[in-house]
Amino acid sequence: MIKITILADNYTDTMNLCSEHGFSCAIEAAGKRILLDTGQGMALAHNMDALGMKEKFDIAVITHGHYDHTGGLIQAMKKGAALADSLYAHHNVFNRHMKRNVDGSFSFIGFDSTENELKNLYNITKIKGKTEIAENVFLCGDIPRYTEFSADQNLFVESDGEFKKDPFDDELFLAFIDEDALVIVTGCSHCGITNIVEHTERLFPGLRIRSLVGGFHLFRAEGNQISSVAEYLKPKKIDNILTGHCTGIDAFFKIRNSLGESVIMTKAGLTEFV
Repeated sequence: MIKITILADNYTDTMNLCSEHGFSCAIEAAGKRILLDTGQGMALAHNMDALGMKEKFDIAVITHGHYDHTGGLIQAMKKGAALADSLYAHHNVFNRHMKRNVDGSFSFIGFDSTENELKNLYNITKIKGKTEIAENVFLCGDIPRYTEFSADQNLFVESDGEFKKDPFDDELFLAFIDEDALVIVTGCSHCGITNIVEHTERLFPGLRIRSLVGGFHLFRAEGNQISSVAEYLKPKKIDNILTGHCTGIDAFFKIRNSLGESVIMTKAGLTEFV
């Protein structure tokens, strides 16, 4: 089994921990301690200290270049500290991610650092497709759109002064092979959780998905989009679905009502074996 501890999330019910709009989790698998994402930066250091996590991780992974997944890395860097020995991200992680505001203006919500700044502290590996980063631990990117997914109309990317709908071509997810089954851990699933699951099944044919962990980015989705996700996941018979952060409260309960008690809300301080 693989041990996962949620370090930053929108929710918590654990004494002395902080919550924020962000996501981070610690994973123990294949003899490695892996940090996936780092939240906004306000919760990570506090929560790690409260949970007694004082040592560097072996590996840090950034699933995509949004502030609520990279901020903890920036805060640690400002203190001259590295969170891990090695850092993995997609080649496009420094894309200019933007949010369209209600007045039509745009705000930068991307990775507020440069590669050269990070190189002072990290051995950085930038990847694209399926890459094995430890024994039976794979980072997977370049996620195809088997089905259309666009549950947030306010997310854009800027290039040379032009704004276009963000394709999230920097998104990665982790896939673990454990006891002849798969465990998927994702950040926000901006490419669509159904596309991530579908892509995993094609990358690892013959292996069933035992656990699915991460945000599904449905908090701004229409009801029919949420229903379609639940309908897609139901016949997969996944043992453990841990989701929160950008999934949203309404979507979480709709999926749980459809799939049952296998669906658990992620929250800072939660530890599960998946």
